Amino acid sequence: MADAIVAASRTLPKQGGYGGLVTAPEKSRITVYWKGRVPAAVRQAADSDRRVKVSVERAPYTQRRLRTARDRVFAQREDLPERLTSVGPSADGKGLLIGVAEADRKTALSGRKTASLTRSVADITGGIAVTRVRTEHPQAATGKSPKGAVRAAGRVGEQAFGGARWVYPGSGGTYNCSTGFAVRYPANAARLMTSAAHCGGQNVKAYSPEFPDSRPFGWIGQRDTERDVNLLYPEQSSNPGFFQSRMWWGPWAYGGGNQQTWPVKGLHQNHVGQKVCSSGAASGNICDITIDATEQTVDTNSGTVYRTIKVSKPAGQPIWGPGDSGGPISQPNGSDVYANGVVSSSDKAGFPASCQGDTNRNCASVGWYAPLDIYLEKHGLELVTE
Repeated sequence: MADAIVAASRTLPKQGGYGGLVTAPEKSRITVYWKGRVPAAVRQAADSDRRVKVSVERAPYTQRRLRTARDRVFAQREDLPERLTSVGPSADGKGLLIGVAEADRKTALSGRKTASLTRSVADITGGIAVTRVRTEHPQAATGKSPKGAVRAAGRVGEQAFGGARWVYPGSGGTYNCSTGFAVRYPANAARLMTSAAHCGGQNVKAYSPEFPDSRPFGWIGQRDTERDVNLLYPEQSSNPGFFQSRMWWGPWAYGGGNQQTWPVKGLHQNHVGQKVCSSGAASGNICDITIDATEQTVDTNSGTVYRTIKVSKPAGQPIWGPGDSGGPISQPNGSDVYANGVVSSSDKAGFPASCQGDTNRNCASVGWYAPLDIYLEKHGLELVTE
């Protein structure tokens, strides 16, 4: 329903008065925020399934205007009184969400500093409101690689599926990330595998954890640092079907849980209020993760990432941690999954959480992931499904 409403808004010039929407799956409810009169095409989409109740509320700004304001604020971030870490539209069309890195972590961001920041943003955007300011410390979810640690212990070809651990050489040692979803170019039968762009450089070899110095299974053939997604190509060009349209599902391998591979059936858009599951190799499956914001520009320790999805769980509960970078974000349907994105970064300094799976690391209850639909559209790729 949310996808249909957004699709209807995109048929309008400049997306009409669309300000955003918030889903409440547990209540079968969607709230649409609109500036001005809602067109018939959008109302028709909102009435297409009577099982879902759709209400409309007034939005002071359109999302298009808020996205423009976001880009302007980020471009002029050096003029702000605080160091900007993230900026993006609120889902209710009421203004911008701002993240900053406080100068002194022992002191909360004061009301005076918040007011000064709000005035500075208004000066840059021509009066756009700031609906929330929060201190944040986004860091890429990459980790050092424990020797021999694999997602599905004892199996062969783990990296053919999403959610498997892979390693690459870097400064100071070997680092580990996770595989995401199999994709391909429409005119080419070769299957490629997504992961995070901050995992290794161009043409770097991707290895299995059992053999971190030999027997690479792939190599990094494309890096989109603005989306924080890379493409792993199969090492053996004679095996273009190595990567599979399935992903690992289950707890961390060394937790004694049952590891299965579930088929990927399709692609989902991302809407505030949705619940998603992460499946990084170091953590295994973690579900009931809530989407808090979309279209967020985030300044991480590995670079700037655009149009990210911000998520969270209650304080102290993990979403993911080091080693989960590039892992799949999905929504399960029975024993199938629908792809949403890949793990990018987290705020383990500001929102720490006890880790699930590999506990010899620091995890977080707040993070950001790269939406897969936006990445695929940008590069003309398609998801490989079963």
